[in-house]
Order: sequence, then structure tokens, then C-alpha cells
Amino acid sequence: MSQSFDSKIAVVTGAASGIGLTVARHFADRGARIVGVDVNERVGELMAELPGAGHHGFVKDLTRPDAASETIAETGSARRARSTPEYPAPRRSAPVRAALATASARFV
Repeated sequence: MSQSFDSKIAVVTGAASGIGLTVARHFADRGARIVGVDVNERVGELMAELPGAGHHGFVKDLTRPDAASETIAETGSARRARSTPEYPAPRRSAPVRAALATASARFV
């Protein structure tokens, strides 16, 4: 039985090739919106080719300390800008907001 990831977002690192691209396809095939991160400048083009809609590609070197927090911020901005009834902008509870802030602070 195949698990559905409708209305979910999957953040995939190394999404422009190899295992990362395979993982991105796997989740996209099951309904997830993909946020692909890679140093390869083709990541946006490759995410656009995935099945479904609403995928984003970010060219980032995640070995830089601030790159992860930048990606989180850009992902939130992109999602809010492209919210649809099917994929509304998230309504995060206080514990989730605190966890995201803590995770972002670790990379600053």
C-alpha cells in the first residue's frame, strides 16, 4: 500500500541529482509539495519537472551556517505567496513556532 502525502511539504537536500532527486520524485508522486535544496543551479528546473504543482528549488550551500535558516525563511515566504485552498498557509501552534525558532537559531 502506498502512503499519501497530500497537503504535506517535503524538504529534500541534494535534490538535483542521485538519491535526493529520487526521494523528491517519490514524495511528489505521492502528493507532497517539494522544497528541493542543492548547490546545483538546475534544482529549480528539476523541481518544476516533478509531478504535481507547487514545488520550489533553492540553490543553497547548506554547509554555510546561515543557509538552513535562510532556506526556512524563503520556504515560508514562497508558501505564503502561493497559498491555495488545497495548500493553505500553515497555522502553527505556539509549540511548533517555538521549535522552528529554536531550530533556526542553531544555524545562525
